[in-house]
Amino acid sequence: MGRTAIRAETATPSLARWGVSISADLVFRALSTLGHSSVEELVVALDLPVRRVRDALEELRTIGGCDEVDGGSEMRWRAGAPSVVIAALQRRHQDMAVSAHALRQQLMTRPGGLAIDEADLSAAFGSTIRPVFGSARIRGRLSELIAAERREYLAMIPEPAIDQKAVKAAAPLNRALCKRGRVFSLGVPAAVDDQCGGHTEELIAMGMLYREQPVLPTKLFIIDRVTALTPIDPTDTGKGYWEITTPEVVHRLLKLYMQRWQQGEAPQKRWIPPMTLTPRERAVLSLMAEGHTDEAVAAQLGLSRRTIAYTVADLMERHGVRNRFQLGLFLGELSPPAAAGGVEPITESAPEHMGES
Repeated sequence: MGRTAIRAETATPSLARWGVSISADLVFRALSTLGHSSVEELVVALDLPVRRVRDALEELRTIGGCDEVDGGSEMRWRAGAPSVVIAALQRRHQDMAVSAHALRQQLMTRPGGLAIDEADLSAAFGSTIRPVFGSARIRGRLSELIAAERREYLAMIPEPAIDQKAVKAAAPLNRALCKRGRVFSLGVPAAVDDQCGGHTEELIAMGMLYREQPVLPTKLFIIDRVTALTPIDPTDTGKGYWEITTPEVVHRLLKLYMQRWQQGEAPQKRWIPPMTLTPRERAVLSLMAEGHTDEAVAAQLGLSRRTIAYTVADLMERHGVRNRFQLGLFLGELSPPAAAGGVEPITESAPEHMGES
């Protein structure tokens, strides 16, 4: 543990002034001082939670601030060259300026205009319109926003295909949203390589309302009609989002969402759950839904692990699903969970403001 002390005299450029989070700035300084380090060593050196260190490493990696090195039995990290990092941050700063200009132009030229002049809109950047960089930070910010009592969440998702990694990262937050209030999601028809179908069905079973349009203009989230999030770069959401709390701007984005929602249509179900299951199949699915492995399922049912694997493979082929996650949702479709207490029932009607002009 003798390596945990960080020398104060080490000259490392500040990344925080470029919009990097405090945690990422600290991790960069620690790596620059300590050299190759594991997550555990960084946790001890900086006295930060493991999650904050991992999120900081993810944030740094997007700007060349760190990369993985072969550490044998454990993963280790090293700091990127300061000149490379600063150059990346300068490019990001330039991209953000271009994005801010494009956002201003889009907002000012949309039909109906804004109840805010261009000077006031420009002044909002940095105060009520501010950037949140990186996937880890945007997930953290969304978690913060829904930690308070929330009643409504609107999402516009223009991507036709979402990979399994992104689905897994977003799933806990999406479930929390469905439990907290009314969730409306507007998407596009799924591509053949989309991995989100099963999770979408799960959220619909939890009460989310879902509609589709052939194409959508941008990714957009609106929380309680007071906070909006939209990508800095629509072609690369990993770069970050604008968090907008300017009332007039949120209202304009809300009107855009309302118009698109009213034009959207409920899609046909992507896959149909089985209507009947044998006692063995029902028992296997029940244990899978609780998170048990094949080995644990086999032990509890007194069957061989191979029998469990064959049963699962047969169910997947028979019902046309692509993975075990979708298969596990069948049990929920056959036996829907009781609604959480205190949550307002969600109907097919639009939220109160959807009928506004």
